[in-house]
Amino acid sequence: MTSVLVIYQDGFHAAHVESVLAELRRQPVRLRTCRWQGDASPWSMLEPEIGDLMEDVDCAIIAGMPLHVLSRITGLDDSHPLSAIVIYCLAAGQEVVAVTEGVDPRAYALATSPPGWRMTQLLDERMRGLAALGVRLVAKGDLGPAVTRTRRRVVTLKDVRQAARSGEISDDGGEGILTPLAKDWLRDNRPK
Repeated sequence: MTSVLVIYQDGFHAAHVESVLAELRRQPVRLRTCRWQGDASPWSMLEPEIGDLMEDVDCAIIAGMPLHVLSRITGLDDSHPLSAIVIYCLAAGQEVVAVTEGVDPRAYALATSPPGWRMTQLLDERMRGLAALGVRLVAKGDLGPAVTRTRRRVVTLKDVRQAARSGEISDDGGEGILTPLAKDWLRDNRPK
């Protein structure tokens, strides 16, 4: 079962978070949330919990985040707790999905007319920056299939040794792609 961490910051951009959570509750996923209340939540309270939040997470979902935090992510600035979680997930090779309706103001703002050319250009640039880091942008309606599709991860020598210690060793790396060192270790150390 896929383990999903939904992260969001309270505010206008997060108005649809409940519908995102409702959609995910209908999926075969283990669901956890990390809600940031802006200035009401001191960074020092969340910092020690980031490792715990990321533990056993297969996919992090950005459900609602203001532009200044997205800018920190694309700039690899981990000084904000939510940007830190996303950056650390990406660095650890974990999948990160951003719900378009929660990260792009054109999707969540109650606009009566389209933004100007320069604003459109800057917003497109921000979305491309997220995608360039490996963040998948999906519409809220496509979220279920996006998080339940299987993504084969790379299984390293460290992973294989941990699996052997816990008795969960597999000849083929399970659902992952074995590195050459992991294959060699399995060949030389496979229980008879």
